[in-house]
Amino acid sequence: MGKIGQGILGGVSGTVGNAIGGSWKGIDYIRIKPDHHNDANTEKQIQHRAKFSAVVALAKSIKTKIIKPVWDQLAVKMSGYNLFVKENIKAFDVDGAVSDYSLLTFSNGNVSLPGDVPLQMMRR
Repeated sequence: MGKIGQGILGGVSGTVGNAIGGSWKGIDYIRIKPDHHNDANTEKQIQHRAKFSAVVALAKSIKTKIIKPVWDQLAVKMSGYNLFVKENIKAFDVDGAVSDYSLLTFSNGNVSLPGDVPLQMMRR
C-alpha cells in the first residue's frame, strides 16, 4: 500500500498499481514498473558490460580502504561507490582491462588517500 506524506507534492512511499514511490539519499522519486524487460545484446552493450564488470571488481576490492574514507566524502546525492565507478569506467577497455592508467582516479579534489593504503595499490 502506498503512502503520500506532506500532500500530493510531498514524499511518496510504497506501491500503488504499477507506480512505485520512495526516497533515496533525501531524493523523493516515483517510478513505474516496466511492462517488460528487453535485454539488449548488441555488441556495444556487451562491451559496456565488460567495462562495467571490470570497474566494479576493482571497486569491490578497494571498498573499505579507499571508497569508504575518500569517495563517500566526495559523493553528493549518490554513494561513494557509485561515484568511483562513474569516474573510473573510462579507464577500462572493451575487454575489461585497464587501457589507460592515467585515467584511474583513487582520490579527487582536496581529499587525500588514507595512510594505510598498501603501496602496490598506488603503483601504475
